[in-house]
Amino acid sequence: MQPFICITSVHQDYIPVDAAGNFPVVVNTYSSVSCVHKVEYTLFEQEKLIKKGKLTPCTDWTWSEMVSGKGA
Repeated sequence: MQPFICITSVHQDYIPVDAAGNFPVVVNTYSSVSCVHKVEYTLFEQEKLIKKGKLTPCTDWTWSEMVSGKGA
């Protein structure tokens, strides 16, 4: 299993942002050979690191967090 994966999926160049400037990051993970113990995210804008963090488990496979697009 790869130690990381990078997927960006923005629907029609639109990210839903709440009044505080936060947006949802949701990841579905699944491996038939090992348990997923943590999921981390790294946010870049034009190749500049904006923020890093960990997602919170919601189910056995789904991890999520509301992330601020503002600097670390």
